[in-house]
Amino acid sequence: MSATLAPLLFAARHSRTILIASLATGIALPELAQLARPWLAEGVAAALFFAALRVPPRAAIGDPCALPWTLALVGVLQVALPVASLLALAAFGWLDTLAALALAVMLAAPPIAGSPNLTCVDAPCLASLIFGLSAGSSIGRVSGL
Repeated sequence: MSATLAPLLFAARHSRTILIASLATGIALPELAQLARPWLAEGVAAALFFAALRVPPRAAIGDPCALPWTLALVGVLQVALPVASLLALAAFGWLDTLAALALAVMLAAPPIAGSPNLTCVDAPCLASLIFGLSAGSSIGRVSGL
């Protein structure tokens, strides 16, 4: 085993303990958490990159026959459902509330925040997710958003 892979293998073996320790450290030492805040996007991108390494190249391509169904599902779940909820909230005059924003983000964003969700995601979806996140973060960095 090379010296480069040793820390990654250690982190993989003890990932739950490292996660709990990092969360506890962030809660116990908020000043330290604030120091890490500027690198949060890069940390998430790195975690997604290493998660993508588990996906074989052949599996990342996926089945071209499933593309129409996948696009329809994404259209309904991540576009139509959030827009319909916002239209319903606007009809009741609740569009400018924090709950409306939370509902729209919850409905539009895929639940990728945790490792169980990443392990359940199929390879083509994970590949497109990583491409979308990297493209989005690059656009944000260039445009200053």
